[in-house]
Parts: sequence; structure tokens; C-alpha cells
Amino acid sequence: METLRNLYLFDAAAEKGTEYPGSQAGVADMLSSARDVHHWDSSAFWHWNLRMQIAANISAGLPELNAPYFNLYRQNLTNIEDWTQKNMRGLPGSCIPETMRFNGAGIEYEAEWKPISIGRDCDLNFTPYYNARTLSTGAEVSLWIWQQYLATDDRKFLADNYPVMASSARFLLAYQKLGQDGLLHTSPSNAHETQWDVTDPTTDIAASMALYPVMIKAAKLLGKDPDLIQKLQTALPKIPPLPRTQPDHAKTLLPPSADAEGQDVIAESYLPSATNHNAENIGLEPVWPYDLIGDTSPLFALARRTYTHRLFSGVADWSFDPLQAARLGLGSEVRSTLIKITESSQHSPNGLANWDKEYGEFYVEQVGVVAATLQEMLVQDYDGLIRIAPAVPPEWNIDGSVYVRGKTKVSVQIRNGVVTTAVIEAGTTQQLRVRNPWPDQPVDLLSSKSRVKVMNGAVLTFPVVAGTSYQIKRRDTLIATPNFEAVSGTPASSAKKLGSVQIGLFRAKSR
Repeated sequence: METLRNLYLFDAAAEKGTEYPGSQAGVADMLSSARDVHHWDSSAFWHWNLRMQIAANISAGLPELNAPYFNLYRQNLTNIEDWTQKNMRGLPGSCIPETMRFNGAGIEYEAEWKPISIGRDCDLNFTPYYNARTLSTGAEVSLWIWQQYLATDDRKFLADNYPVMASSARFLLAYQKLGQDGLLHTSPSNAHETQWDVTDPTTDIAASMALYPVMIKAAKLLGKDPDLIQKLQTALPKIPPLPRTQPDHAKTLLPPSADAEGQDVIAESYLPSATNHNAENIGLEPVWPYDLIGDTSPLFALARRTYTHRLFSGVADWSFDPLQAARLGLGSEVRSTLIKITESSQHSPNGLANWDKEYGEFYVEQVGVVAATLQEMLVQDYDGLIRIAPAVPPEWNIDGSVYVRGKTKVSVQIRNGVVTTAVIEAGTTQQLRVRNPWPDQPVDLLSSKSRVKVMNGAVLTFPVVAGTSYQIKRRDTLIATPNFEAVSGTPASSAKKLGSVQIGLFRAKSR
């Protein structure tokens, strides 16, 4: 897994575009071995298959690799707004097409598949289709803008990309309609590619719940759009709760009271009996990437049940099972699902996956999931609380570093699933909140610029100064200089194998 992550980071840098991303549908287009065979409309970009790469780049401390992604939507904003007005019956703002051409048009043209298929996204006049009414993409693009801003503390970046966020929020507000129940509803709308033209899909609810508070913060920070802030504040309490259905997916809608007996999971939409057209676990979207349900949420047990009873387990190379397991603190599931999707899809000795096993295209989305997951299981900071080793498999040994908010790096050493060393290198002067890596144990906080500070409690709160390192250690252990294992640089002498798949080629024996 470590090797796959390293390969992903090199691949991401190697295929990084300038104006556009180097991967348009999870395919490593710039590294392709398929010659002129390119499926999934190589002129269009599929957001679902880019999201894991954006996440991996941010927490690896390589936000510059995301520049083409943000440029794609920023430079096309006028085109997207024009597409929205013409195809979404004059609504304002941006319905960013889930499958979007390089020029902002929501057209998917599949000439390589037989028969040829043509789809239109963000189009109220088109027939029900995979992404014809997927409305949540703009919100997710906006949330990645916010995440990149939090990671880099780059206010100019936020200001440059803020128009995308504001336009996406204005569209969602315009599409939502007030019902007799006093709540705002979206219909018709897709639960991404899985359910078509349903009412209040979980993706829309999660998108609104996550985007509106972030938009209010961004607008206030930049001194923008007081009218939009007021509308968002009014809309927030009117967003419907997440829909629920039975763990056995009997496909009827359950009231929130079913949660008391643990007899519910998050459904795909308020029409849980609708036909599924793809193998996506929409009920887990509020966990990741929308960051709505964490281990302090009252919905945490509900989310874990949703994961346990998810409809699809590791069915594609882009499966987000490992990432969502990491957010849910399920270390053993992180291990098993990483292994499952790797063994089922990583068919090339260069470490890249092959989604269809027939045409020889290299897919970078699977190693993107691996990279993002390894970082999430080691360190999480999705709500301002740094969690160290929240989902590390019990038997794993790890030396690793993850970047969190404010250009800050957290380095962790783990042996047999237990944290032995934690060092924080502050990128900005700020107040940090860190979950105690050793619950119920007092810790020492050491830095080169201050005396040892003894701290207690489940959450450690302390100020940090930019450019200063802080070591967190158990009070009952000796003070020692952190000793992270350095990469030896020794060339591999044989291929690495995992079940039936491998990285590299076996060296032939010399005679």
C-alpha cells in the first residue's frame, strides 16, 4: 500500500496538466498505453473519478497538483452559467455538470462504446439518465475549494475561486422549492448515477448541509454577498434530514425515530424503492466527502450501520469503501477493503489499475483512493480537531506524515497499531486542538522554544507558533528524539506481490 501511494504521487505529478487535469475519468490519460482507444469521452471530465485525487493531493502536502482541477471550473464559470440558464429553465447560478467537457458544456459523447451513447448533464429537458439531473457537483467543487484554502491558508486562492462557490450556492438555492412541510426540497434530481429523478437525494441534502455554512464563512471572510449570506442562513434550518430505510434495504422510508432501536440506515433518497442504475453507496456520502458525520456526531452509529449494510462492497477500482471506513474509525475494514479493491483491479506492474481489463487503459483513481485512505487513517482534521491514528489497522507499523489545516504537518510513528511518536510542525501561528493519542493518559508537550508542558484530557488544546515543532509524548515514557525511519533508497530486487497482483517484474535468474 505504501508503494501504491508513492506511485500515485509520482503519477499525479507526471500527468499534471496546466490548463486541465491530466486525468479526465479516473484514467491516467497522460500515461495511457491504449494508444488511440480512450473511453469515457476523453474531452469530458468526470468529477466522481477526480475527487479522491484532490483529497490525496491536499493531505499529502501537494496542493499545487490540484491547480488544473480548480482552473477547469474557474475559467469555465461563464460557460457553465450560460449552460445552466439555457438547459435548467433559466435558473441563476451554476449547475456544474458531473460529466463536463473542457469548455463547460454538460455533454457526454461515448463514441467508443457500442452502441454510441450521448448524455446531457444539468439538463431538465433530457431523458432520465446517469447524470442528467445530478445537482450536487457544484457544491462538491466548492467544498474542495474551501478544503484547499484551509490547508494552504491562501486567501488569494479563495478569492479567485469564490465566484465558483457563490454561483453554485445560488443555483442550489434557486432549485430548492419550499414544501407544505416548511422544508426545502429538490425534485427531480439524481442520487448521482444510482437513482434517477427522485425526490431529495442524499447527495443534494448533504451538499446543501455542507456547502451553506462554508459559503457563509467564505463570504464573511472576503466581505462579499450579504444578500447571499442572508438567503443561506434562512435556508439552512429548512434542509430536510437525511432519509432512512431498513438495513436489509426493504426500500421503504423510515422516520428518524427508527434510530432509537438501530433499525435504520441512510437511504439514497426519499424514494428508497427507486431503481439503482450504478453500484454507488450514496448513503455514505455524508461521511466522505461531505464531512457531515464524524465520531462526535449523533449520527455516527447510523453511519456505521449504513457502512455495515452498504449495498456494494468494493465493486470498482474507484470504490470509496476504504476512505469511508477510515472516517468511521474501522481500521480492520480499511485494511480489508484496500486489499480487496487492489487485488480486483490493479492489473498492471506499474501499480495502476485497469477498470475494464480489456482495453489496456491505465486508471489512476484506484491508487488515488489508496493514497487518500492511508493519509486519512493516519491523521484526520475534517472539523478542526486533529485525530492521530483514528483508523490504523491493529497490526500495521507506520512512519508517515500528513498535512492538515494551516500548512501544518503531523508526523506519526505507529508500532502494532499503537502510536509511539507524534510530532506537529506548525505552518501558521494558531490554536490547535488535538485528540489525545493515548486516551486517559497524561502527556508531555515539548518544543524547542519552550519548556515541557504537562497536559491531560481527551482533547489537548494549545497554541503553536509558525515554524516550530511540537512533540506529543506519553508522560510515563522517556524523552527521546523522534526517529522516523528514513527511506534507504535501495533498489528493489524483486516484484512486490499481493495475492494475484504485483508491482514490478520478477528479475530473471542469471546463469
